[in-house]
Amino acid sequence: SATAALRHLRALAGRHPYFAVALAAGAGLRLLAMLGYPGALWFAGDSYVYVGAALRLQPNLSKTTGYSVFLHALEPFHSLTLVAGLQHLMGLAVAVMIYLLLRRDGVSERWATAATLPVLLDGFVIEDEHMVMAEALFTFLVFVSMLLILWHGADSWRIPWPVALLAGLLAGCAVDVRSEGLPVL
Repeated sequence: SATAALRHLRALAGRHPYFAVALAAGAGLRLLAMLGYPGALWFAGDSYVYVGAALRLQPNLSKTTGYSVFLHALEPFHSLTLVAGLQHLMGLAVAVMIYLLLRRDGVSERWATAATLPVLLDGFVIEDEHMVMAEALFTFLVFVSMLLILWHGADSWRIPWPVALLAGLLAGCAVDVRSEGLPVL
């Protein structure tokens, strides 16, 4: 129920107060961006190419198609506000992943929280998440892929093959979102 979820959330915030404050600040800044700039911001040239490829669902010679497939999946909602909102949630999720990995490796709560601050509070990161651009999705996919490998390989270098397969597929999707990610593979 909702009250049980709220109780659980309060308990989590109580166990990680520094990160809870930082995450709330990051979420608040993203909410301000959503209210201040309804819809999404456009980057001249690139945003049009991504949206055009999403509407026609055909490869483009200058851009990879992964981000356009993401936009195409959201096209029935006819909402760039939804696109920006999901990208902001991806940015918050990246901060959570950073925090979880560092805490798992024994980093103190304060230092782990400090490591998330550039992702949570940097205006350029928030702007990128608010744009019709591939950066937020690319970063999210790379981080999920790396989280799977680092989480399961932390104690030994034996990673279960289903985890490695999923991490590889996510890294491959990241490369299809931004070709600059090819070294990740």
